[in-house]
Amino acid sequence: MKLKCKVLSLSIFAVLSLTIGGGNQGVVLSKENSERISIQQLEEKATDDKVTILVFDEEEKISEEIHSDGLRIKYIWDEDQLISSEDSQGGEERYGQKDGKFVVERFYNDKLIEVKSTNLVESVTEGEGSKTELSEALVTNENYMVKGYRMNDFISDTELTNSKDLNEASIQKFLNRENSILSDPVKVFRKDKNGSVYDANISVSSAKLIYNAQKDHGISAKVLLALVQKESGLVRAKKGDIDYDDRKFIFALGNGATDGGDMYKLSGFDKQFDGAARTLKKLYNEGDSKSFPVMMTVNNGKTVKHENVTYRGEIWVRNAATYAMFRYTPWTIDTSFLPKKVGGGNYLYIQCYNMFW
Repeated sequence: MKLKCKVLSLSIFAVLSLTIGGGNQGVVLSKENSERISIQQLEEKATDDKVTILVFDEEEKISEEIHSDGLRIKYIWDEDQLISSEDSQGGEERYGQKDGKFVVERFYNDKLIEVKSTNLVESVTEGEGSKTELSEALVTNENYMVKGYRMNDFISDTELTNSKDLNEASIQKFLNRENSILSDPVKVFRKDKNGSVYDANISVSSAKLIYNAQKDHGISAKVLLALVQKESGLVRAKKGDIDYDDRKFIFALGNGATDGGDMYKLSGFDKQFDGAARTLKKLYNEGDSKSFPVMMTVNNGKTVKHENVTYRGEIWVRNAATYAMFRYTPWTIDTSFLPKKVGGGNYLYIQCYNMFW
């Protein structure tokens, strides 16, 4: 049986496909020839050209997504904070903060159906990982096991930093094979202060962005693809899939979604892969200067037990690559799933990587 790997802990996962509220109000202004085009025609362009269209305002805030499968999403902002997204089928997501976490409330036909929170702040913060008062501090360099996987060195330095893992054509072929929403090129439009939308003459492909991130920062494309699946489920988020999540396209790698709210300047889709690879390389270099093993805080510093297994709030990390991954995602598992299941965190990354490679 194939493992269906999708985000379980550190980013938001969906139960609905979201599209924009009905009608064809508004016009799109083509910058090249000032030709006015209806929103319906823009949708047709997405379908006919098999592209994903993203519309940003002058402050780089996402306004709309239009996908080749007809998926339409509208985002609502309050100044610099993304507060909600809406769809034409009765779905809505509301974003806020509670107890230092980023919280998502999901509604369908005005009925609350799900509440999720995310802990992604470590992926974009500076400096070393957080240190807390450890109630059960480890005194020996013991193995930290999750479902048969040793988390102390679950990824090798070579695996993380292989800058020749995949070429652009191989990445595109992989996305096509997975029938991924990421296989479509992405075309960017911008909305001016008067509300008119024009072609920004920016077109990118996920394959090229991933390849460039691998080449520019020396982080494996295979690792980046597994991270995309872990953070957002987008590699295997099929066009029209019921669990495809609207917001994840903009926060494909969690880069810019933090406990303090959405940092939209990091949230452009074209910035996700480069930002994630740059962050991982920086954290890898940080780890490479250390003498291993190094004890790190994970799981918010809390030790929990489940089915006679202890999942500690600290771990002895044994190489720079694993150090970087725990700085990017400071969880071995998502302890909030217990006692229901063991999943999420870097254990989910392992599942995603093994599913693909």
